[in-house]
Amino acid sequence: MQALKRFLYSPYYLALISLATLLIWTFQLEQTLAVVLLIIMFLQFAFLEDTIPTVAIFLNAMFMIGNGYQNWTMETIPLYVYLTPFAVILGIVVHFIRYQTRFFQGKMLVGIVIMFVAVLLSTFNAAFVNLNYFFYLIVGMLYGLVYFVYVGSFKGNHSKYLMTMFLFMGLVVSFEIVIYYLRVPDIAAAIANKEIHLGWGVSNYVATYLIMFIPASFYFAKKSKVPELWVLLIVFQMAALAFTLSRAGLIAFLIILPMLLVYLLVDKKWTRTVLNTIVLVGFGYIIYLLAEEYFILLWERFLDRGLDDTGRIEIWIQGWEMFLQYPLFGGGIFAKYDTVYRMYHNTFLHVLATMGIIGFIGLLHQLYTQFRVVLTKWTPDRIIFVIAMLGAHAHGMVDNIYLMPQFMIILMVIVAVYESANKEVLQGMEQVK
Repeated sequence: MQALKRFLYSPYYLALISLATLLIWTFQLEQTLAVVLLIIMFLQFAFLEDTIPTVAIFLNAMFMIGNGYQNWTMETIPLYVYLTPFAVILGIVVHFIRYQTRFFQGKMLVGIVIMFVAVLLSTFNAAFVNLNYFFYLIVGMLYGLVYFVYVGSFKGNHSKYLMTMFLFMGLVVSFEIVIYYLRVPDIAAAIANKEIHLGWGVSNYVATYLIMFIPASFYFAKKSKVPELWVLLIVFQMAALAFTLSRAGLIAFLIILPMLLVYLLVDKKWTRTVLNTIVLVGFGYIIYLLAEEYFILLWERFLDRGLDDTGRIEIWIQGWEMFLQYPLFGGGIFAKYDTVYRMYHNTFLHVLATMGIIGFIGLLHQLYTQFRVVLTKWTPDRIIFVIAMLGAHAHGMVDNIYLMPQFMIILMVIVAVYESANKEVLQGMEQVK
């Protein structure tokens, strides 16, 4: 049992889970092997007091779906989708009974409660309230559940473990992009028509993940005695991000890229800084030459779209008008503008339009708490995670990121990891005294 626990807390376990994820997605084996992973995750919840190993399965599972969840109907939804909440919740119940873990705790509690109340109050102005409304309310509650479970069951500092997890998941997503393009009949047409669809997500979803995962490679490159190999990995992932064709994602990444480059390239020895820069540019040029034709097509597509807002400015105006109409509670999570349901493509405007000032207060509390928890100390790992969070939030200014599963689950895990790490720091200070 001790040997198994050592394996579960090692990088080898994380690498194995990510490799399994890539194979499951590539060969569309999720309907059979996902059940096996669910059983493993249940057993981890039931028999591990520290539940950090469950996160590897939980997060990687989002990249296993290769059959396009957007096309599912009630008749075609796979069995493992129904089993997932059952296995997770049952495992959590067993864990909390066995280890007597406290539940409602953590720095994010106040912000989560305020936003939950805001969603309830928004029903007063909702155009309609049906089962779907309460389904999305439950989904929001699950974000809170993920946070409460992990903030109560993580033990010690798992920041490097999570960073390693991000590294492998960034590679999984990048290789899935490569495999997708190798499989399409006409790569040029796929680029021209922005047809990228990995099953579990389309262009902007894929970009959001990479924005959060790529910084982990910068962290390990800086720590490595041979950073050149890591730089190749960084350039590869950045190229994969470009081929998501997500303009919003690329803009968000360009916002954080200078911070990452300063972190990686600047060294006490100026010769090292110059060498690192040359290696980065050199590897970038080599990858460009390997797929020059497609990079040219990519550039032409971006030039063709230019600064076209694809209707976002109009949507933002409509979101503001919805807020002015229902300033206190918002127009409901299914807020409609005239007869059209809107996702308002901006974190702040969407919350204001759908949940009003009450929801906005909850949002501000959550954002403040996230960065305050992670930046309790200024260490390299914390700086990298903050940069990753800033990138995702920047993407949220032009796309629907906050309140979406592809962002919230990861965000809640990051905060829970650092709340646990902060407790360890405080305990160490008390022992010194």
